[in-house]
Amino acid sequence: MKLSNTVADVPTFEINYVAAKVGAVSECIRIVCDHVCATLADNIMDSYQRRLHVQTDRVFLEVLQHRTHSLEKSALFVGREHEIRQILDYVGSHARYPLVIHGPSGCGKTALMALVSTKIKEQLKDAILVLRFLGTTSQSSSARLLLYNICCQISRVYEQSIEKIPTSYKDLVQYFRTCLSFATSNRPLVLVIDSLDQLSNEDFGLNLSWMSLSEQLPEHVKLVVSTLPVRTLDIIRSHLTSAECYVDVKPLTLHEGPEIVKLMLGAKHRKVTETQSTVILNAFKKCPFPLFLRLVVDLAQTWRSYDIISANDIADDMTGLIDKLFNRLEYKYGATLVQHALAYITASKNGLSLAELEDILSCDDAVLDSIFKFWVPPFRRIPPLLWTRVRNDLGLYLVERGSNGISAYWWYHRQFWETAEKRYLLKSKGENSEAFKRKAHVAIADYFEGKWSDGKPYVGKDKFEKIEDRTIPKQPLVISGTRDTKRQLNERKLTELPYHLIILKDWDKFKKLCMDLSYIEAKFEADDGYNCLSELIEATKQSRDEEIKQVTRFVGSFLGFLVREPRGVYQMALQQPPTSYIRKLIDDLDEDKCPTVLLSNLTEDKYEEPCEMSLHGHTGSVRCCDFSTNGNFSDFQYMLF
Repeated sequence: MKLSNTVADVPTFEINYVAAKVGAVSECIRIVCDHVCATLADNIMDSYQRRLHVQTDRVFLEVLQHRTHSLEKSALFVGREHEIRQILDYVGSHARYPLVIHGPSGCGKTALMALVSTKIKEQLKDAILVLRFLGTTSQSSSARLLLYNICCQISRVYEQSIEKIPTSYKDLVQYFRTCLSFATSNRPLVLVIDSLDQLSNEDFGLNLSWMSLSEQLPEHVKLVVSTLPVRTLDIIRSHLTSAECYVDVKPLTLHEGPEIVKLMLGAKHRKVTETQSTVILNAFKKCPFPLFLRLVVDLAQTWRSYDIISANDIADDMTGLIDKLFNRLEYKYGATLVQHALAYITASKNGLSLAELEDILSCDDAVLDSIFKFWVPPFRRIPPLLWTRVRNDLGLYLVERGSNGISAYWWYHRQFWETAEKRYLLKSKGENSEAFKRKAHVAIADYFEGKWSDGKPYVGKDKFEKIEDRTIPKQPLVISGTRDTKRQLNERKLTELPYHLIILKDWDKFKKLCMDLSYIEAKFEADDGYNCLSELIEATKQSRDEEIKQVTRFVGSFLGFLVREPRGVYQMALQQPPTSYIRKLIDDLDEDKCPTVLLSNLTEDKYEEPCEMSLHGHTGSVRCCDFSTNGNFSDFQYMLF
C-alpha cells in the first residue's frame, strides 16, 4: 500500500528547554510523537479507502511486472555481441519461424533476453513487444494462463475485443493464432518468451503444442523463446531442423570475465587486490558463467585487503557458492531461523509475502526458542526487523514477484531453488528430511487455514504449557465486500491451501475445503476455476476417494458454465440426483449462504450419473455417432465415413 508523498498541514512545534522543567519537555515530545502517529494512521486509512474503490487491472500489472523484471536482469550486462546480433538480424528479417535461444543453467539466457527486448524496441520503434519471463509470476506459470494473458495484451494493443477471448485451453490455442494474425506491416508483433522449461505441465503445456511448431508464423510476427537443453528443446528440434532457428548461448570467454568482475565491483564501489583478483579469475575458468561471477563478486565484497584468499575459499561450481552464501547467513543469524525461513519460501507454491513469512515464523516454536534463548519476550512473536536483516543480506538472490495481488518472496534463479530444496527440504540437518519437509508444508497449511488465529500453545521456560496470541490473522474465503458489490477474495488461501493439503495427503481437510460450495464459487470468481479442476483431478488420483471423485466430476461437467457464472454452482448442485453427494452439499447448506433463489425440479432425475459413455481416441471433432445392434465394433465400422 503506497502512502501519499506529502502530508497536508504540517505543524510547527516549539520547545523552550528549561533545565528545571525536564518533565515539561518530555510532555512536549509526547505531544509531537502522538501527532506523528495520528497523522500516519490517518494517511494509512485514507490510502486503504482509496484502494477499495480501485479495480486492479491484471493485464497491466502482468505486463508491468515482466518489464520491471527485464530492467533488473539486464543491468550490468557485458558481452554477447554475436548472440545479440543474431537475434536482432532475425527480428529484422522476413523469417517465419521461431528463434530458439538455448544453453545451460546460469549461462545468462534470461539476461540476454531482457537486454534484447530493449534493443528490439530501439530497432523497431513501431513494433508491439510482448515480453514474458515464465515462472516469475503466477499468471505465467501454466500454458493456459500464459496464452490468456498474452491474448489479452495483444487484443488491447490492436483494439480487438477482449470479450471474445476464450478460457478453455483448447480454444485458447486456436485463438492465440488468431491474435498473431492481428500484426501488420505498420505494427509488427514480436513475442519474447523466456524459460519455456519453467512452464508447469498443466494442460500438457510442456509439449509445446500451443506454439504450433509445424506451422509457419503469420506475416509480420516474430517469436523468440529460450530454454534449457532439456525435453522442451528436444521437442522443438523434432519440428525445427534448420540450424538458423537456434542460437547457442555458450560460456563466457576468458577476456569477458575480468571486464564483468570490474564492472560488478565498481557498481558496489569496491576493489580487490591483484592476488584476490587472480583467485577469482582462476575460479572463473572452471565455471565460466555470469551467475557464477555474480556469486563470486558478492563473496569478494566480504573480503578485506589484507585477507589471504586461496582457491579453497571459492567453490568450483554454482551450487557450492550458493551453499557458502547460506553458510554465512546461518552463522550470522542462527541456523534455525535461516533454515526454517528459507525452507518455507522454497516449499510454498508461489512464494510468501513479508507478512505471511513473519506470521509463519512466529508460529514456529523452534525458531522462537532459538531467538529467545536467554530472555522472555513481552509477546511471543518474531522480532519485526530480524527477517528483514536476513533478506537484505540475500540481496538480489531473493526477488519479489507478483502473486495473487501481493508481492511474494521467490528465488532469483532456478539454481537457488534447487540448492535450497536439496539443503533445507531434502537434507535437513539434524532431522529426518521427509519429516522436516512435511513439517514445512504443515506449517504453511495451518497458517492459510487460520488454525492459530486464536493463539497457539507452547511450553515456557517454567516447563508449563501456555497458550499465547501470535497475532495471526483469520483466513476467511471473503475478506470484504458482498456478492452485490465487488468482493475481495482471499486469493492467497485459495491458491496455497489446497496445494499443501494435496502434498500432505490430508484428505479430511481437503474434503472439508473443496466440498464447500462457497469455496468452489470463490475459486471460479477468482478466475482460478481451471486450476480448481486440476487440483481436484490430482486429489482424485492420489486419494481414490469416491466423494472427491464426485466433486471432480461435477466441476468438470459444468466447467464452462461456472467460468462464466460462478454463482451458478448452487443451482447446478440442486439439479443433481437426490442420492448424489453433491446434492447433499446443497441440501445441508444454510439459507443465508446461498446467493440467489434456487429453482427446484418437481420431477427429478433419479440416475446417479447422466453420463453413460464417453468417446476416446479420436483426434478430430465428433460429428456423428452410431451403434451396432450387438455392440460389436466390426458390425458398424463400415458405416463410418
